[in-house]
Amino acid sequence: MKRLATLMLLAGLLVCIGQRQASAISISLEPVIPTVTAGDSLDVAVVISGLSAGGPPSIGGFDIEVSFDDTIVTPVAVVFGPFLGDPLLFEAFTDAVFLADIVKLAEVSLLSPTGLDALQPGSFVLATLSFDAIATGAPALSLSQAAVFDAFGNPIPEPNALLIFSIGLLGLQLARRKRQVNPSERDQTQPISITPPLPAGADADKGT
Repeated sequence: MKRLATLMLLAGLLVCIGQRQASAISISLEPVIPTVTAGDSLDVAVVISGLSAGGPPSIGGFDIEVSFDDTIVTPVAVVFGPFLGDPLLFEAFTDAVFLADIVKLAEVSLLSPTGLDALQPGSFVLATLSFDAIATGAPALSLSQAAVFDAFGNPIPEPNALLIFSIGLLGLQLARRKRQVNPSERDQTQPISITPPLPAGADADKGT
């Protein structure tokens, strides 16, 4: 019964996670820019979507890395969005670092969870990055790291990771179930050999 309950619990978890995939929180770069021409200036927004407008989970912080082809574009500026608070009013801390081919972005809000819930819509811009094109070609802009945290500082895991973890647990439980057989069930499946009693006088006849 315990194994059956565990299997049912894991199956229910898989169903719940599957239902949440349609409204999963996601981070993307918009717009998608396949190619640029030398001398162009381009702005790319880091957009988070899939949130519940006006309610939890709200975003209390993030740590993001955007990679690019440094032979094609070079970063020139970062502007953080207003939805985690205003740094000038000491409502949030922001940080941006330009490396050879990566821009690191981080922000932590100092607002309360209820304040963040009221401030944030279902989809909004975390930050906007500006680049100058120094050659013609593909800028190869992509998210190389994206970690987000809720209003209480807890990491928000990717739904796919939860799904893989749950499938792994279910597989382990099924494997254990297959290897372990209940002793009472094992006894019932063993063949029973019954030797009928010999008729009276059979021993004497065998001796002769």
